[in-house]
Amino acid sequence: MKKSIILLKIVSLSIALSSEFIFNRQKLWAMPQLKPATLIELNGKDKLLYRPNRNTDYKPASLYMELKLNYHLWLKLGGNAAIMCPNDSNIIDILQGKQTVANLGCPKIYTDESSFLRGGDNSNLPFIISPRNTAIITNKPTIRWNDLPNVEEYQITLYSDSENKAIWSIASSSANARLHSPSANFPLPFIEMDYPQDQPPLEVGQKYRVIVTAEKKIKPTEECPDGWRKRDNNPFKCYVSSDFEELPAFNQLDLSTVEEIKTRKTEFQQRFNDVEEDLALAYLYDNNNLNMDAIEILENLVDQGNQTPRVYEFLGRLYKKIQLNSLAEDRYQKAIELAKKQQNLEQQALAQWGLAQILQSIELAAEAKKAYEEIGDSEEVDKIQEKIDKWR
Repeated sequence: MKKSIILLKIVSLSIALSSEFIFNRQKLWAMPQLKPATLIELNGKDKLLYRPNRNTDYKPASLYMELKLNYHLWLKLGGNAAIMCPNDSNIIDILQGKQTVANLGCPKIYTDESSFLRGGDNSNLPFIISPRNTAIITNKPTIRWNDLPNVEEYQITLYSDSENKAIWSIASSSANARLHSPSANFPLPFIEMDYPQDQPPLEVGQKYRVIVTAEKKIKPTEECPDGWRKRDNNPFKCYVSSDFEELPAFNQLDLSTVEEIKTRKTEFQQRFNDVEEDLALAYLYDNNNLNMDAIEILENLVDQGNQTPRVYEFLGRLYKKIQLNSLAEDRYQKAIELAKKQQNLEQQALAQWGLAQILQSIELAAEAKKAYEEIGDSEEVDKIQEKIDKWR
């Protein structure tokens, strides 16, 4: 009898452990993933080869591609290459011979993209373009927002989350605000204004938000325009505000981190050429949540005519990170176009998957999955398939 009870308990425990294993396996791709390193320097044609795992063949690596820590590398004689580690932005030279990225010494840094939110794609709102979901270095940032048709004046207010109050509020007509029309490189109309010089600068350790509001009068027989709301205390006035969507926040970076970044910038200037230096700085800023500074560097490269798919894919990812999804879509589309033209399968897959997540497009996700199958990255293939199953 005792043997039967013991046997029953063992079987029950086995079933429970099996169930937990299956559940955890299903949750595997919802867990935070390891951030990849970036191939920041590469000299010598086809001198650096890579493969995602031991079951795939080595193939030539491309400059600025992402290298997961489990990727296998093979640097041949006569070539030299270096990676930038995630988070600490340390530059590590790749040794000649065969090794994995993890063996080079990058720390394990995890990222979680499961909290993706839409934003910055409602053209009826004066949504904030910058500063938006970012850290900043300056204590008096330039402020930009989406311009609306037939609006002559906006009210701009800076709020402190920490103090739970408005710090200052100013009309755009009094703030030297400047209108920028859409261009080939920046498809949105936006207004830009300098931080008011007579107002207190931002303080380290505080979290801030900017709210932009517009108001107009209507006749008793009129309704508010699309996206606008009537004032509760005045039915003949309509208003629209950037806080109709999730309100993006920003903060000033602490001084010690700013000094570390200055030191790294000097190192980059001594090591890289102009484009490599710009991209290294963009990665450095991204790793320190200086999203707007990274975007500014990359947009300058776009203005200079840079046709590197990685520049556009990186911009797409940054705009997605700060929830400016209309701009993210534009940059991802351009990255896909350039990657296909240049037959850069790694950048094509990255951009297709990034855009698929914004649009929740099964078709785009399937294309990204097919590209990763060709690359041989089974981890990405499984992750994308799980999303496809969820979206169906």
